[in-house]
Amino acid sequence: TTIMMMLLRYLLLAALTTQAAADADACAAALKDFADPQSKNVAKNALASFASANMAAVAGAIATFDTDTYIFMLRQHTSDFGDPDACESIGGFRYVGVKYQFGQFGLCLPRECDADTLNVLRKEPATEAIMYLKPERFTSGRFRFRLGFCGGLMIAIFVILVVCALVATACEPRIVAHVKGLAYKEDYALVSEVYRGPAWLRCFSLVKNYDQWLARREDNPLSCLDGVRVVSMLMVIHGHTLLFGAGMYTNLISAILAPDGLMSTARGQSLLSDEFAVDSFFWLSGLLATRALVKYASGRGWRWIPQAYLFRYLRLTPLYGFVLFFWWKALRVVGIGPQWLGQRGGYRHCRDHWWTNMLYVNNLVPFKTETTEECFGHGWYLANDMQFFIILPLFIVAYMYNRRAGYASLFVGFWASIIYSLWGAGHFDWSVNLFDGSPYGLDYYIRPWTRIPPYLVGSATALLLNDVSSKPSPLSCEAMKLVALLILGLCYFGAYPFYQTQDNLHTKDGLKHLNHSYVALTKPAWAVALSLLCWPSFRGHRGMIGRLLELPLWEPLAKLTYAMYLVHPSVLSVMFQARRGGRIYFSEPWWGFAFLGAASATGLVAVVLYLFVELPFHNLVMLLRKRLATPAARRVDDDDALAELAEPLTEPTSPASEVEVN
Repeated sequence: TTIMMMLLRYLLLAALTTQAAADADACAAALKDFADPQSKNVAKNALASFASANMAAVAGAIATFDTDTYIFMLRQHTSDFGDPDACESIGGFRYVGVKYQFGQFGLCLPRECDADTLNVLRKEPATEAIMYLKPERFTSGRFRFRLGFCGGLMIAIFVILVVCALVATACEPRIVAHVKGLAYKEDYALVSEVYRGPAWLRCFSLVKNYDQWLARREDNPLSCLDGVRVVSMLMVIHGHTLLFGAGMYTNLISAILAPDGLMSTARGQSLLSDEFAVDSFFWLSGLLATRALVKYASGRGWRWIPQAYLFRYLRLTPLYGFVLFFWWKALRVVGIGPQWLGQRGGYRHCRDHWWTNMLYVNNLVPFKTETTEECFGHGWYLANDMQFFIILPLFIVAYMYNRRAGYASLFVGFWASIIYSLWGAGHFDWSVNLFDGSPYGLDYYIRPWTRIPPYLVGSATALLLNDVSSKPSPLSCEAMKLVALLILGLCYFGAYPFYQTQDNLHTKDGLKHLNHSYVALTKPAWAVALSLLCWPSFRGHRGMIGRLLELPLWEPLAKLTYAMYLVHPSVLSVMFQARRGGRIYFSEPWWGFAFLGAASATGLVAVVLYLFVELPFHNLVMLLRKRLATPAARRVDDDDALAELAEPLTEPTSPASEVEVN
């Protein structure tokens, strides 16, 4: 039997080798005919050449390489994806992608030449007509990732969640409208007031979750945080909309990069300052988590610490894990063509390091890495936030033991981080310029010891709210707002001098030291400014800014920000990479409309995730907490404090009575 199996394997290998050789010969002959100006298919060959990148022109430019050629290549003009639809309308031809060291191209080649055959023939003399530039690889013009078992499983899980939501909704009490003689909620009467399903099933009810989403918080002193949160989320999407398409812009250098592009202008600082949105989230998270922990820890000894860790993990991880695995395993089938192949690197990183995301250490493991080399790269923020939350009880314990000790510990942590950042900026030449080659993104941007100051500022603000009950005078409120706006303006436009050149690592010492100070000081200053800006609203002196931040519109949108943050890179990837051709000419109006489209699509996807995934699991955790807690150990305000603690970027979704599942 073993000999027979070996023989069959040998025969199969021989057959495949013979078939591959035959395919290679057929492709080589077709390519030779394609390059022959006397071919009987000269008309079709001409159309195919028209639908392809002009490789002859590229080869000629490289053969006579000079300064103009270098600048031309640097401006990304050497990447041309051709016209895949036009190519496939020509009988006997197929569209393939080819990757070189200097660019990526789309070619319209004879149908005998698929990507696998072309990769075999890359070094064959017979194919020198198109192989003379030494391509790195060929990719099918209709390349798709396979769904696989795990992808099907993720789709099945989502279908199960939808079915649970529909069944749970069907079990809700029925309502009869306009029943005469009944004075109950404006002539609306309940046929049955008892939920007809198990308590756990009601966690999925669309009626319940929809009401929770749109529930209003009356007389909430922190309602201005809703506006801060929504604006911060829009800033994240605004910046990423431009950056995700950077590799496709035909005018990247002239339209965007320093010293001549958008980044060197005052209005272009809107892109560069979008990264402060993450510091706003850190500030929000520190403020809300500290406020909830102080309330929850009172009179509990030390047992509240592991409970808080467990609840936080259970609150954040279900949606995080669902979005990560759905993007990795299921969404991969959405795109088509050579550009979508670029997702393979991210999928491989997830294959090796997905567990670091689930343990919230992906900003540290593997240690020497860029965010582009991580699984679910933007998850570095969640890792930092969880790590900050893990050490937060140390400050809370110090505060509850002695209030001065609590403030002192926050003060020491705040300044220790800033001093290290000042030293590191000078020692490692960190530069705020995103494109001058400094290790800012690797050594500063994603590390918890450099990003913690805004979180500590938020924590200190929460303690002050707990300790200071006096209302500031109207004059001091206006002074706070004025100082806050001044600081925010300096942070927002402060990077302008560092984008007047592409090389900030070799500027004169004065400007270099200013760059280092900007790196280390602006993010903590941004958080301090947010505290000053919102403090009058916390104490009832709203003014115009406070009223804008407290608009009722922000509250339901603010509850979607966690889902929006998780899913927005996937939306942008589909927008830019899930298509086969088409370079983009960048302009500011295009950026504006692309941002509006990306924000709207992200919001719609977030609504689905919020109602079918995030809120159901939140309600299940709250139900589990009620079932496990003994009556003696449970207090009236437990669920309110825990619901507040659970929100990753937001105030409690609703009062405790509405969060509980009866």
